[in-house]
Amino acid sequence: MQTVFLIDLPKLEVPDAGKTPFYKELVYFLQASDLHRNIIKKLDGFDFSETKRYAFVHTVGGTNTGDKWQRTGFSGLGRAVKTLGLETNAPINVDYIASSLGNLNAPFLRSIYLACKGDNALLDYELRTANKKKETRTEVEAYNQECLDHFRVYFPSDKTACDVHSNAKNAIGTICFNPAWWSGANFPRDTLRDCVSERGVLMHNKLAFVHPSTPIEMPDNKECRGWAYVGSANLSESAWGRIVKDPKTKQLKMNCRNWECGVIVPIISEKETEKKDKGPETNGTAPSAPLPVEVFKDTVPIPMRVPAAPLSEYRRPFFFGI
Repeated sequence: MQTVFLIDLPKLEVPDAGKTPFYKELVYFLQASDLHRNIIKKLDGFDFSETKRYAFVHTVGGTNTGDKWQRTGFSGLGRAVKTLGLETNAPINVDYIASSLGNLNAPFLRSIYLACKGDNALLDYELRTANKKKETRTEVEAYNQECLDHFRVYFPSDKTACDVHSNAKNAIGTICFNPAWWSGANFPRDTLRDCVSERGVLMHNKLAFVHPSTPIEMPDNKECRGWAYVGSANLSESAWGRIVKDPKTKQLKMNCRNWECGVIVPIISEKETEKKDKGPETNGTAPSAPLPVEVFKDTVPIPMRVPAAPLSEYRRPFFFGI
């Protein structure tokens, strides 16, 4: 089972109208992939006005230098979140569905978590390269803990895979996870949940459901109670990239192994009546919240059963071929 984003765009009636940020990032991605310019030019014949509520995010494979590092990978994700007005300092909850997992650790999950809050990778880079003074270490640990407390990763257990396929061990090669990573000392095992499809089949989704601890205020008396990423990026450094400083130029660059793309779909609604006596929330003050199925069901339906059982030594992840 897969989830895709579809939008029907009309032919353009007014020249150069409807060139939204979505259009610009789509064209940038296609140009980077060396698609023939005549094909890309055909996009100019369509009105992209309806895409202004969404964001196109991508990962351009290779080394992205100059200003390009800010447009792609997890930096581009944070940039898109900010452009849509979804940036927040309050804790958020991230529920990420993946069909393959990389060698996860707290710093990597933090990079995705902060990007989902609107960080363009600079804060994450500062935390990753911070000195080891006590006060700095305390700040890094606080960000790590906030992330780990609010991040859930969905991947099928061995039982789930074998229940839906008679030859799971040898036939499901597109669902990948290395057992050595699961056993690693720094792997965040407590974040993993069993991904059981509502339809009783295995999924190949790459989705993220992000819901803030408090709704994000939007213009025109509206609010955002959550947003979803629908795309191709699994939860790995290969898919989202790594920001480093070039030893020669001393400039930042984003190194990415994969080519990925996806769309951010915000859930915008009329603002609810303000609750009295509710103080502002800041970093680390809001507990983790369950995935609110009702918020997303009419826009990006949640494909797995929630709440989901934690993966553990008693409910191990599915390892292909083992």
